[in-house]
Amino acid sequence: MEWHDDAIELPAEAEILARCLLNRVQAYRIGPSWHGLRFHPGATTAIVRRWAALRATARNNPVVPVRIGAEIVRHQERAEVFGRSVLEGWLSMVRSGSTV
Repeated sequence: MEWHDDAIELPAEAEILARCLLNRVQAYRIGPSWHGLRFHPGATTAIVRRWAALRATARNNPVVPVRIGAEIVRHQERAEVFGRSVLEGWLSMVRSGSTV
């Protein structure tokens, strides 16, 4: 789940690990042990629905929760499986002391 309208500028030494369909950087690494994520691997259905409600209010657009609700139906199960795999991989890396 990526919920950002802004962009980030990375230093030249950053290695990009993932981009979204809009080509925005979503994961990167700098050196052997500094990793950054720009997406939310732990976003549950309840969290996403809350974000949609907040965005609807901020943009004065009551259709946002309906549109996001349809996206939840289409993608949330896969997003949660992916998020768990990202977090499990990161925890495994941290526990083993690995840097790659």
